Amino acid sequence: MAHSMNEAILQEFFLADGAVVRTKTGEVQPFTVRKDGYRYCYINRKTAYLHRVLWVLHNGGIPSGMEIDHINGDPSDNRIENLRLCGRSENCQNTKVRSDNSSGFKGVFWDKHSRSWRASVWKDKKKHDLGRFGFLSEAAMVAAKARAEIHGKFANQGLHSRGVV
Repeated sequence: MAHSMNEAILQEFFLADGAVVRTKTGEVQPFTVRKDGYRYCYINRKTAYLHRVLWVLHNGGIPSGMEIDHINGDPSDNRIENLRLCGRSENCQNTKVRSDNSSGFKGVFWDKHSRSWRASVWKDKKKHDLGRFGFLSEAAMVAAKARAEIHGKFANQGLHSRGVV
């Protein structure tokens, strides 16, 4: 988020009883909900997401090159205790299983050439190849353990979308 957006948020809004209020009108700002759950409005024809607005109003700004992560992976949960400052790589680590994932587990896929399950974890554009496995459960377990070690507090096993967490 650009420095000028931080300033625009601080000029346009304030918090009152937990609500985001427009400074000029004194009215509660409505936020539109996208299909993926993110809430947004516009400031000077630029998109302002609710989680970023709340972060700036509570913490005074988002440094250049940083993002705001929803700790529990739910973009509609904008409680300040569910938001944290992070880099792009860390934000990408805290994701659910992709909808096109056929194994059901992050970092695990069927390799038809070796006729085995392959597991890997990515961090900072570097792939950590964890090996090939005869059983899906083994590949999933190895990937989960490695993800916890490599991603630390940003590790997300991708189970939110399956209701397993």
